[in-house]
Amino acid sequence: MSPERTKLPFKVVLILKITNIMNIVNLIIAYESGELTTEKQIELFARLIKSGMAWTLQGHYGRTAKYLIEIGAIDKDGIINWDNIAIL
Repeated sequence: MSPERTKLPFKVVLILKITNIMNIVNLIIAYESGELTTEKQIELFARLIKSGMAWTLQGHYGRTAKYLIEIGAIDKDGIINWDNIAIL
């Protein structure tokens, strides 16, 4: 028997979504300021791919996301393959 899933109130879901977007925006600002380590950059692009935002931001983000997918560093679902990061 599976545990019952409780439905979160709409306001809670909205706050969680806004918080996630704000976190991504703060990471993008840090990325563009050159403040992220390579590891944090990979994590940022994984989140952008997973959320679909990589394809809606300016071209650099989509091209970089596509490159990271092509070399196998991140899969199309936004899962990081740390074994392939060394080639960067």
